[in-house]
Amino acid sequence: MEVYVDGRDVCVGLLGNAPMETLPIGELDFGQRALNLNTWDDKHHKRVDEATKICPAPLDERLADQLREIAVATFPACHLKDYARVDIRIDPARRPYVLEINSMASLGDGDSYMKAALTAGYTHAQLVNRILDVTHRRYFGTEVPRAAPCASRAPNAANIPLAVV
Repeated sequence: MEVYVDGRDVCVGLLGNAPMETLPIGELDFGQRALNLNTWDDKHHKRVDEATKICPAPLDERLADQLREIAVATFPACHLKDYARVDIRIDPARRPYVLEINSMASLGDGDSYMKAALTAGYTHAQLVNRILDVTHRRYFGTEVPRAAPCASRAPNAANIPLAVV
């Protein structure tokens, strides 16, 4: 249980470890709803007045910088690695509150993290490869080696690609 904070609902996608990339900030626009809350019905597209995802969010640069700083600080504080999405509520006095951090943000076509990645210029395949690269670099110190296209379709370890190409 937590106290409801009225205001704008934004999210900051994070990608990488050192250095950390912040994706364009997204916002859920609830329109004229009485309660600005993303519900189960919203997530499963069962509302007529479903929130609209806007990316990049219309924020002044000072507030956007503050939100990015908060998101980047939240990431290691939660012992996270590689990628995540930080959801933040901005109250009417412009005070930000971290609502949650999604350590495995969804990469579906209509999801906030993917919308931010597309806005940043990534395709879906490029984003998946980038996540694999940052994870591989963390473990092994290098990016994922790209497998050459397979000459045969025989399912053996010698010709299974390591990443989406």
